Amino acid sequence: LTSHVIQTRHALVLGSAAEAAQYGVYYPPEAAAVNPVVTQSYLGVPIIVGEKVIGVVSVNTYAKNAYTSDSIRLLSTLANNMGVALENARLFESVQQSEAHFRALIENAAEGVAVLDAHGNFRYLTHKEESLTGYTLEETIGQSAFRFIHPDDLPGLMQAFQEGVQTPGAIVMREYR
Repeated sequence: LTSHVIQTRHALVLGSAAEAAQYGVYYPPEAAAVNPVVTQSYLGVPIIVGEKVIGVVSVNTYAKNAYTSDSIRLLSTLANNMGVALENARLFESVQQSEAHFRALIENAAEGVAVLDAHGNFRYLTHKEESLTGYTLEETIGQSAFRFIHPDDLPGLMQAFQEGVQTPGAIVMREYR
């Protein structure tokens, strides 16, 4: 039944064991000897993320014809919410892995790296930048980067900084003393 829901990408509602048998569900006689009551009603709904079916949520009961259009709507809503939650969890994990990867690249760079906010205040500083400048992370975070710049270099760096602020995502590099 699950494979049918995955293949069709639609909900499947069955109201009796006889209907389930049409989909290949088989109740062996030895199972009936242990439990003579068999599942009668089945409702399965695909969990879809983007264009891909990532699973099926299903319910069943011993009562015949137990599931209505309201049942389908409710389970479909739950399946949609599950899909969103699972995709959000996957994206969150992906972002965490990406962040760890890029942090490792930056921390091991040959050059120092500093990240500034839109006002020119330090948000992040690599250990290499600390060793190059002599200023610690604690001394710089939240401080204006321009207070650490030689006065002769300040106009060019402020201009480069403004160019970077006006072009989000731009990487602006300048040498200074």
